[in-house]
Amino acid sequence: MALQLVAPAAAMAAPAAWPLPDAVQTTEETTIARGVAHWTERLRRFPCAKATGVAEVVPLGQHVDKTHLDATGFQRPIVLACPLQVDLLVPTSGMSLVELERAIGSDRAVRAIDVATQRELEKEWRLKDWMSYFARPDYERARILNLISLECSGTKLEQLVRPPRLLREIGWVEKHWPNAAKKDRMLAPKVQLYCLMSAAGSYTEFHIDFGGSSVWYHLYQGRKIFFLLPPTDANLQRFAEFEARYRRDPTLFFADTLPDECSIIDMHAGDTILLPSGWIHAVYTPEDSISFGGNFLSGYHMPMHMRCHTTECAQHIEGRFQFPMFEQVVWFAVTAYARMLTNCSYLLSKWEWTGLQVIVPLLEDHYQRISSPGSLEADLVERIIAICKTATRLQPQEMLAKMKSNIQAKMERDDLEAAESLRVIGDHMVDIAPQDSLSPSLSGNSSSSSSSSTGSSSDSSDLSSSDSSDNEQDKDTDGDPPLTEDDDNMDTNDDGASSSSDSSSDSSSSSSDNEDETGAEDNENEDEIEPELTPLYLF
Repeated sequence: MALQLVAPAAAMAAPAAWPLPDAVQTTEETTIARGVAHWTERLRRFPCAKATGVAEVVPLGQHVDKTHLDATGFQRPIVLACPLQVDLLVPTSGMSLVELERAIGSDRAVRAIDVATQRELEKEWRLKDWMSYFARPDYERARILNLISLECSGTKLEQLVRPPRLLREIGWVEKHWPNAAKKDRMLAPKVQLYCLMSAAGSYTEFHIDFGGSSVWYHLYQGRKIFFLLPPTDANLQRFAEFEARYRRDPTLFFADTLPDECSIIDMHAGDTILLPSGWIHAVYTPEDSISFGGNFLSGYHMPMHMRCHTTECAQHIEGRFQFPMFEQVVWFAVTAYARMLTNCSYLLSKWEWTGLQVIVPLLEDHYQRISSPGSLEADLVERIIAICKTATRLQPQEMLAKMKSNIQAKMERDDLEAAESLRVIGDHMVDIAPQDSLSPSLSGNSSSSSSSSTGSSSDSSDLSSSDSSDNEQDKDTDGDPPLTEDDDNMDTNDDGASSSSDSSSDSSSSSSDNEDETGAEDNENEDEIEPELTPLYLF
């Protein structure tokens, strides 16, 4: 679908003081621009993530909800052809730039990125200035600019675009941040709804979203190509080393050192993607595009969230480029998990159980560090104490210690249940063991003790030689294995008591001739029964 751009009135006549940056490029900028051009020429060598199984493609008509993610753990990117598959509300196609500007606000401050330098413009623009630039044809644009940081929570756009309902079920901010008081709602992180507008030729270098947050992304108009690397330890280490070098030399491109496992997702208008935590990705925009997206933290990727945030702090990433109020969001979520561990731990997915085993010790170390004498995090410590006492009536250390105890108890119960399940399965497998798998061992035992036991061997030969003998065995033993002579002797010696079945068994073991005669008499008035081997069971 071609992008339908309707220029706002302000763009009909270009203002004299139009804030377009100087088109003259420095040597460094030229090097970066050439790097981008060279990189985009190599697109075709990467495999399609949808074809190779790197991404999960959800067929039309299938819905993605919390149950789906609990089963899969949200470990792969999810590609959807229809926004209704995740209950995502977007405007009908054809919304003009004028309507979009009106929904967000013409005077909204924005910061665009110069693709040639991969840096934000020094001068802050207003949204109306950006729309004037974006409405112009390619040949009238001095530079390729990319607007990817326009957060629209609290604007009229919220009435037109509503994030996936799934976020209200799994998102930590959406689910655990308090919203009863207006002050709490005002302080809540605003990362759920972005409007992204990219000029043709835009390129965003490889990155991990702040705090290792997951992403929902809907392409409203245009086309985008995602380049994806899974968050393996090797890839994360390679990326961390590149970022350290990149701060010294901005002309470097991570794409030049990409491993073979890089894959692409080619998105067209109407497509939606859910990107899990920690995935390293870059984005190329072949044509002017408008998209909507948002970030969220969830219980499926707790260790990755902590790892990414720790890396950002170690690299001294500027606060506005980090997930807002990350620590408080984590503590709100952890207090909710503390209550669940006590009251309804069965509601937790296995991914959340695994994450809690990792994150609780990390939070213990983190709290001990920030609460130590001389720490500069006194305000954060006070907020954490308030969060824990309000939710659990416990101090942070007490709450975490109780969580560790509950987790350990759950692990021990799981081990006992697993051992019991294996025992039951083993007993069941013995009970249903097939006859042919037991015959060799039984026949071996029979041959080795033929001098003292003749019942089993004689019965087997009689079964194969005479129909009447088989019928007599079915009648006397009622489906049980034939008794040996030793067994007969043991039965007759138990307090002098023996049943009629023992007597018949004794008589049947006396001679094969008597068995034939008895079988013939018993079956005079009965229908003839096909001979059938009595199954043998080993207990």
